[in-house]
Amino acid sequence: MRRLVMSVVVLGLGLVLTGCVSPGPGAEEAPSLSETETTPSATGPDPVGGEGTPSSSAVPVSVPAPTSGEWIDPHTGQTYVPPPPSDEKSRAEVIAAAEKVITAFARPDLDFDTWFAEFEPLLHQDIAMDFAHVDPANVPARRLTGPAVITTDFDANLAMVDVPTNAGTYRLTMSRTDTSSPWLVVFFYHPQADG
Repeated sequence: MRRLVMSVVVLGLGLVLTGCVSPGPGAEEAPSLSETETTPSATGPDPVGGEGTPSSSAVPVSVPAPTSGEWIDPHTGQTYVPPPPSDEKSRAEVIAAAEKVITAFARPDLDFDTWFAEFEPLLHQDIAMDFAHVDPANVPARRLTGPAVITTDFDANLAMVDVPTNAGTYRLTMSRTDTSSPWLVVFFYHPQADG
């Protein structure tokens, strides 16, 4: 019997905490995110006992309708704007950036400190540490053997680029936060061994 009572109490508490119980008589429901007008501050009882003072729990709700291509996260209310499509300028910039990355990488004659100091700023912080213990003398590439080629052009801020070298073709996934930011490597694929 005690277990049954405890189960009912836990279930009831769970329903109240998750909002699965309808509000009681006279209670107002929270405004939905689809409202486009700002709700004025409500007045309600003062927590100390007075009437007619602004309620600290009233929150203005203002969610504008998204414009073309934008979307609103229903959980946070944050508006997201998709990046612009790629164009000739963004394609030329990503090709130049990818060639610069492999040129900085393919210098096995440098000491580590010089090599990493020049190579690391071209990498996204999430992969930079993957190269922090590489001995440049073990890098098989020595030079580019042709121009970089975009293999997948997602948008003006994300692309996959193949860069041919004497050791094979390196594939780089390049990204930037916006069109005024530098291109950085987010994924670095080494050439596959022949055979």
